[in-house]
Amino acid sequence: MKRRQFVELNDLDWWPAMLRAHLTDYLRTVVEKLEPFSLRIDLFVAALRQSGGSRIVDLCSGSGGPWPHLRPALEASVGGPVQVTLCDQFPPPLPERQALGKAGLMFWPEPVDIRALPGGLQGVRTIFDALHHFTPAEARAILQDAVVQGQPIMVFELLNRSFIDLIFMSLSPVLILLLTPFIRPFRWSRLVFTYLLPISLLAIVYDTLISTLRCYSPRELLALTEELTGEKYLWQAGRYRVKGAPVTYLAGWPAGKE
Repeated sequence: MKRRQFVELNDLDWWPAMLRAHLTDYLRTVVEKLEPFSLRIDLFVAALRQSGGSRIVDLCSGSGGPWPHLRPALEASVGGPVQVTLCDQFPPPLPERQALGKAGLMFWPEPVDIRALPGGLQGVRTIFDALHHFTPAEARAILQDAVVQGQPIMVFELLNRSFIDLIFMSLSPVLILLLTPFIRPFRWSRLVFTYLLPISLLAIVYDTLISTLRCYSPRELLALTEELTGEKYLWQAGRYRVKGAPVTYLAGWPAGKE
């Protein structure tokens, strides 16, 4: 299936922040239920060791992504504390950033262009369920910035571009209807725009289908790295499944630190 660079509603600057939060909260809840990235905790451990530090900089974090449960697992694997800083083009409201702070996570308060990170954001870079939003040229620029700054980078997508997985995604309304009462933080608006006026429901279904069509394959991810300039990096890409759900990944770090 050919990759398509369609537009998701959450990519639009004018898309209401309330509806954007409904999607990011839903995605975070799905990740919490599946814990799809913990299966390759070895890659995170290796990236931290290659960096010689204990800092993670998570890009396109939305409402926190997997880090509330992934950070304790990573700390147990490395045998010490791990500092995680979240950032996003659309940072969540202060109360939600403060709630993440109580979980030991820091959210960078300013909007961040992940193609050129501020100097204060140093550490192993992670991107969960977000690289598909970017064109190949933009995705290459994201990887290039990591190389220029000599930082390891890890990309994970709870997606796979195939007819079978597209059909599976088309069944997402059932999952949304079942999960919505349990999604936190609680929002009355989520109930209204899911069950009474299903704008949020339809928007999430649309964006998840488009995300599947935009997802990069492991081969395409490796192709993005071929034209990068600067320090030589070691790259690996692959795919695995967790509870039937597909995960595609790319990991890279400086070759001189292997």
